Amino acid sequence: MVIFYFLLSALLIMCALLFVLILNKNSKINKIEIKILELFYAKINKIPALVELIRKEVENEKAYHEIIHLHSESLRLKFEAFYDLLEINARIHKEFLFLMNLSIRQPDLATDGNFIYLRDFIIFYEKNITKEIEKINTEIQKHNGLITLKNYTIFWLLLPISRKIEL
Repeated sequence: MVIFYFLLSALLIMCALLFVLILNKNSKINKIEIKILELFYAKINKIPALVELIRKEVENEKAYHEIIHLHSESLRLKFEAFYDLLEINARIHKEFLFLMNLSIRQPDLATDGNFIYLRDFIIFYEKNITKEIEKINTEIQKHNGLITLKNYTIFWLLLPISRKIEL
């Protein structure tokens, strides 16, 4: 009888530990999402200033239409649309690269300190966003591994958490 109680208590302790691990992964994922949002908004807040600097040298409005549209669209997104935000970030980065190719042809921009600052600022934040996306993918894989472990053991009866997160 003592062995039964010992096994039952060990099972409950393991169940509680797995539950805490799953909740911890959820909070880590949420923290990384918030950090990505902060980096994203810091980056896109510099886009209008960059466009204005390039606009002085290149007067073709078609060159800026898409990035300005994406900028205004990203400002309307809510936190629930996190993966939509990542898609818009990729599209903004593509337009940013287009503007950088356009700016290479303008010798005055290469010596403009404000342009260089804004360009480097946006590149820095894009690199940090990429690092955070790699972190969130790792955490999601770990979370999904814990859910899979829970589902293939007796814990699936005791823990109601079964939501896997899509990458």
